[in-house]
Amino acid sequence: MLSIRQATMADLPTVMNLINSAIKVLAERQIPQWHDGKYPLTSDFENDINHGEGYVLIDEDQESKIIGYAALSSCPDKVYEEGAEVNFNNDAESNYMIVHRVVVDSSVRGRRIGLRFLEMLQSKANELEYHDLRIDTHPKNIAMRKTIMRAGYEEVGMIYLPEVDDNDRVAYQLLTRVRI
Repeated sequence: MLSIRQATMADLPTVMNLINSAIKVLAERQIPQWHDGKYPLTSDFENDINHGEGYVLIDEDQESKIIGYAALSSCPDKVYEEGAEVNFNNDAESNYMIVHRVVVDSSVRGRRIGLRFLEMLQSKANELEYHDLRIDTHPKNIAMRKTIMRAGYEEVGMIYLPEVDDNDRVAYQLLTRVRI
């Protein structure tokens, strides 16, 4: 059984191990995402946790082992607003949440755990009364792109990350309720 909970500073070493493992997998797949040492940094995860935006995915069947991490941020992101080539449906909601820094333990690859994690994050966002979710990933990260689409997100264009090499990202949006 899987569950999510807010991350704590005690989780940080495990989260960083997951991230470092994911960076290796991305490199093996020749996906230039998270490869330059500029992002994500430990401080990004510390900020997530300090702001109550970091979530860990727990496998209850493995003695409550942490097998995933993601940030669910309600802060507006300039990257999604300025210089982006996107067509967000902004009529549905004035506030949105962004899913950042998604990672799932490579030992559970192929079991659609990432999809289930995104669905749980969607439920958490809905509990917090956010019904507009956004996420992005590198164009070459085909596995993640498929997972995002399976979770119901629609591709809406491209965003460009500042201060990182190979900075283009495919942006997605999921509306879980449209206001009338």
